[in-house]
Amino acid sequence: MAKVKEDTATDPSIAELASSAKTADQHGEVVKAVTALLDGARRDLAALENGRESVVLSGGNLAAHSRSVSEAGETLKTLTAARAAAQERYQQALRSEQRVAFERDAAALYERAVPALTDAWRKLHGLLSEVEQVGGEIERLEREVSDWNSRCRQHDRLDLVQRVSGPRERVAGEIGIPFPPRLTPVPVLMPRESEEAFALRVSNHQSQRAWSGHEAEPLRVAGKKAVKVIERLAVAHPDLRAQLRLRSGERIKPAQPLTLPLPSAPEIDNVESLPVRSGATL
Repeated sequence: MAKVKEDTATDPSIAELASSAKTADQHGEVVKAVTALLDGARRDLAALENGRESVVLSGGNLAAHSRSVSEAGETLKTLTAARAAAQERYQQALRSEQRVAFERDAAALYERAVPALTDAWRKLHGLLSEVEQVGGEIERLEREVSDWNSRCRQHDRLDLVQRVSGPRERVAGEIGIPFPPRLTPVPVLMPRESEEAFALRVSNHQSQRAWSGHEAEPLRVAGKKAVKVIERLAVAHPDLRAQLRLRSGERIKPAQPLTLPLPSAPEIDNVESLPVRSGATL
């Protein structure tokens, strides 16, 4: 290492550049400067090697020429080591800058995306609450219309009967997008809802979709935990196992909406924590 310092000191500009280099670009300039010296040393050594014959034939000082060749070779080794050290410093500085840039980009992305994602989830939960409320209102109003249709038929006033599906078809015609046979949005885990209750709600949703003529939707909408709960309940309870048919991939047969197993089921520790209304479906 002392040799490197002595040789590089012959060019003050390289020594100053190396001592003040902080960034990868600055270290790259040091590599270029040392490489230029190395190329010059290679040319000098090649010239000395090619001049051996002329020294002998011209009666020159052979010993002095040999010393010059030896010194030129040592200089070449020293500059080669110096360039390797300069390249290593350049690579270290480059990796450091890349790491800092990566961390900066990641921080900027997270600073922008995480709050936006939080707001989006908050908005989604709000919309789901609205959908649940509107769905309940639709169900209540359709039940009222259906009840009055029955009363009108009992009074032989068929002229007053209104089609329950009429408003839905009318809205679908206005917007140009048909509604599914039943308004059944994909189940989403609601706040304070247990996994068992959510799993059964997903099963009810699947059953309604299959019975209405649609392809059974993948159970992945329930998430891995809910699927495991469904599988566990299906194994423990033959009736559920017959209705769910998880492993065979068959379409779910039409059935009454599933309800939670009896409190004695070993998989359920706290039945009171399961907010499932009897007969409730999506």
